[in-house]
Amino acid sequence: MKYLQFILFLSLIFNSCIEDDIIADNQTEILSFNNTIAELGIKNTHLYNTKYTNNIGEVTTPVINWNSSNSNIISVSNTGLLTALSIGESVITASVTTENGSIITNENNIAVTAVAKKLTINNVIEEIIISNTHQYTANYTDKLGEIEDLKVSWNSSDNSIITVTNEGLITAISEGLATITASTTTADGEIINTEDTVTAVTIDERISINNPIIELNINNTHQYTSTYTNSLGETETPTITWQSSNTNILTVSNTGLITAIAAGEAVITATVNSSNNTLTTQDTVSVIGNATQKKSGTLKTSSSYELRGDFILKEIPNTNDLELIISENYKASERLPGLYLYFTNNINTVANAKEIQKVTVFKGTHTYIIKNTGINDFTHLLYWCKPFGIEVGNGEIK
Repeated sequence: MKYLQFILFLSLIFNSCIEDDIIADNQTEILSFNNTIAELGIKNTHLYNTKYTNNIGEVTTPVINWNSSNSNIISVSNTGLLTALSIGESVITASVTTENGSIITNENNIAVTAVAKKLTINNVIEEIIISNTHQYTANYTDKLGEIEDLKVSWNSSDNSIITVTNEGLITAISEGLATITASTTTADGEIINTEDTVTAVTIDERISINNPIIELNINNTHQYTSTYTNSLGETETPTITWQSSNTNILTVSNTGLITAIAAGEAVITATVNSSNNTLTTQDTVSVIGNATQKKSGTLKTSSSYELRGDFILKEIPNTNDLELIISENYKASERLPGLYLYFTNNINTVANAKEIQKVTVFKGTHTYIIKNTGINDFTHLLYWCKPFGIEVGNGEIK
């Protein structure tokens, strides 16, 4: 008997636990609106924010289906965006199909109402520079949210500061603050107003260099241009004074043309004297030496006499001269009398060639300085025997 009572006791406890788990694990599924509304002004929109909680208390994001009971009054998109189309009422329904096939819904009953009539200035401003203008535009919207084409009147609270035409064109006259009022009269005689408060201001005079530079090569030039703007925002062309902080490096003309003289740095200053101020602007320029070019080649014999070796030809910075370096592997025959070295563009003749020097070194490295010659003036070095008028050898300058 006691054994049966014990078994019954365990059975009651076990069943009780199962029932408690079932109650705890199965919650009511809920689809809720976080931002329901009762009214929506015509032509206005509203985007729903929803929350769905499943049967175990988890917040998930299932697909929500939306429906409007009267889509001519309120339309609803598949994202829950409402648009009020006409006066009336509509019920908005959101629904979710659960995993077990049941449908969870929620509804919001909304009345579409008329909106306040309004006149709107489309392009309000806060400031306007003296002597400048600004063209206003305005729209009137009726109680159904429709834009009507009504005549708009314009008025300024202070014409000594800002004037306004019948068409809404304002002009800033002097410093200060004025309120511009737009008005229209509806079909039922109601006057609708709107305002824009504007400050008329001056601006700082300024001079600017339009095309500053960082570097300039020696002997090169650069023409500056500049712009001066007065306190009314108008561009003028006053006399500009140009100055260089170091004319040994950069010179500047009275028109702003700079010329690079030597390597270094100089500050160019542009100055204008207005009726109220002395204004300046500056540009710091580094003058660099011209980039030097370098070429090379290999000597080869074109006769029965020995000639070989490499050479380098390079510009001497800040000059029009060249340096010709014959390499250590150079060797030439000493058996020829009157061997001369030339620059040429035709290795078959010394006509129109430039004589460099009589050859006195026949082995190893040595150097020639060639005055007033460009590195691209000739294509070849030419070794030529003057007494016999024959080519001994040459090297192409590459």
